[in-house]
Amino acid sequence: MTGKSSDKVKWNRVESYNIIHFPFTRIYIYQAPLIIFLTFSKMRNLMFRFIKVSITILFFFPSTVFSQNSSGSVNITEKMIQTAEIERYEAIIAADTSALGIFLTEEFIYHQPTGVIVSKQQYLENTAAGNPAILTAEFRDKNITIYEDFAISRGIVSLDVLMQGNETSADLLFLNVWILRDGKLQLVARQSSFQQ
Repeated sequence: MTGKSSDKVKWNRVESYNIIHFPFTRIYIYQAPLIIFLTFSKMRNLMFRFIKVSITILFFFPSTVFSQNSSGSVNITEKMIQTAEIERYEAIIAADTSALGIFLTEEFIYHQPTGVIVSKQQYLENTAAGNPAILTAEFRDKNITIYEDFAISRGIVSLDVLMQGNETSADLLFLNVWILRDGKLQLVARQSSFQQ
């Protein structure tokens, strides 16, 4: 009777050394290598998924990932130019000189299709006075070339304008020079001519 009792106590003592106690579970030592292997397998799978997602982002969205240069400043992108061109004409159509002024540098000059060269101040005054009043603007054949810190956009813009009470249409060949200054895309020079 006593021998059986001591054997049982001894067996329990041995078993206790073979068990790692975790909250709500009991893991035997011989199971540990399998658990470690499975844990690392899951980590490896997560790592491969992360790599796949990273490669996908780099491949399909390079302009988003590389929109900054090595100095940390933002580079000009084609999308930025497209947006600025549209928003500039929206400001002109609305005769909103405050919104329009944001897109123009202080040294902005515009060589108009009539041959007249105007400054930023003159351009804003003409826009406010509706001289001429642009009603609609539609771009076509636009081409954008991006350099390190500036960009050139050129193409054709079809305008419906109101001049001296008469509505007319005109197609302008244009060339715009954009720069990025203090994080804002601005027009430094513009030239346009009537398409024959």
